[in-house]
Amino acid sequence: MYKSVFISDVHLGTKSCKAKRLHDFLLNIETENLYLVGDIIDGWALRRKHYWTKTQTEIIRRILKMSEKINVVYIAGNHDDFIRPFFKFDFQIGDIQILDSVDYDAIDGRRIFVCHGDRFDVLMKIPRPVINFFGHFCKGSFTDRVYKWMGQQKLIEKYLTLHGYDSSISGHTHDPMITPRYMNCGDWTENCTALVETQDGNWEIIRHAN
Repeated sequence: MYKSVFISDVHLGTKSCKAKRLHDFLLNIETENLYLVGDIIDGWALRRKHYWTKTQTEIIRRILKMSEKINVVYIAGNHDDFIRPFFKFDFQIGDIQILDSVDYDAIDGRRIFVCHGDRFDVLMKIPRPVINFFGHFCKGSFTDRVYKWMGQQKLIEKYLTLHGYDSSISGHTHDPMITPRYMNCGDWTENCTALVETQDGNWEIIRHAN
């Protein structure tokens, strides 16, 4: 039994989603809280081409079933931004809260800022022709340099300082990690990871094997 489980970047609606592994994970996990930290349903992909499997439907059903007994929070990401216009209506799906971000009180007393992370992605705000132009003159990857200067982690950590948070939880980069000020859930297209808080207040990245 975990205190809380955080997953992100599932990308339901794509072939890259490891749906069977996630469904098995959700069937066997025991937790008081489940946080879906964005890009759970890939609206971008579904607008381009319809792709959906029976297992992906079972994932939705399982989450809805879990929400009858535990606290489930769905935080919007950039690929499921179609739910963001509903924030002003205090929108819910069954018992699932739909939010843009949420404050999480950790067992160790820390105040943690939880968001998907896309709004801290500088490259999402730079037009592709500009990236290609500067990339032509840069040695190595231009995008890697931008992230080194103003990456998601750095910008989130600045936000924490400005708003009095102790740490953060996000997704978006598909890069699972735990540091004192920045934690990332990873994804369910490649890493198949979840970020968890145990009942004794420890934080762990768990991987769900085949």
